[in-house]
Amino acid sequence: MAQDKGLSIQQLQQLINDLPLEERNKLLINGSIASYENEKAFTTEQLEEYKRLYQEFLESYTSKSNTKGVYLEKLVRFIFQSSVFFTTLPNIHTSTNEIDVLVKLSDVGKQYEQYIDMKGQYLLAECKNYGTESSKKKKTIGVTWVGKFCSLLLFQTNARVGILFSHDGLAGRGKWDSAKGLVRKFHYFKEADSDKLYILDFNSNDFERLVNGECFLDLFHQKVEELECDTNIQQNITTHPAENHTANS
Repeated sequence: MAQDKGLSIQQLQQLINDLPLEERNKLLINGSIASYENEKAFTTEQLEEYKRLYQEFLESYTSKSNTKGVYLEKLVRFIFQSSVFFTTLPNIHTSTNEIDVLVKLSDVGKQYEQYIDMKGQYLLAECKNYGTESSKKKKTIGVTWVGKFCSLLLFQTNARVGILFSHDGLAGRGKWDSAKGLVRKFHYFKEADSDKLYILDFNSNDFERLVNGECFLDLFHQKVEELECDTNIQQNITTHPAENHTANS
């Protein structure tokens, strides 16, 4: 009589992926699913839906429609809502602003908090689908919008991390120029690590990386680390004695 070898790991994972999201969450909380590493990526079906929404966003980029911002927000919401680790809240209105997407860890995400460092209870996502009639002409996010977003983080929410989603990213020829430099200056402004702000740039290059199978959480942590490394380099720069001599001469 042939011995029953049971299900392979791949077959078991597929059975779990086919479960309704609520049932999958219960398994995760109970520690019955392999690991954070296995859960952070899109499923095959999610990746196909992501590609469809991303294509809609690309087509809307050159549109003259006043509703084209909806396509980017749909895409961003899908990235977070497709993950068992996050919960997205409806559009939140403060006294002066509307927050596009407010994100917090789900009950499942809290079980994996050691792997998902959001630097606080909430994460803010702002969607800027400027778009141009010509796809060859870039429309980057300038210092004005970065300043407004920083103000939103500082004074109207409890979040320390904000992600600016757009097609062309932040303005600036180098890391310390224009809007790219401003996000680093905002981060460096606070001395205590527990007070530092993280404004992250997520643009078409990053959206393409997700199309090619990379994970959003991996990209998120890479961007956080890149910002921290830039700051750490600056913290190691001390005043040269000759600078004081020059200033007093």
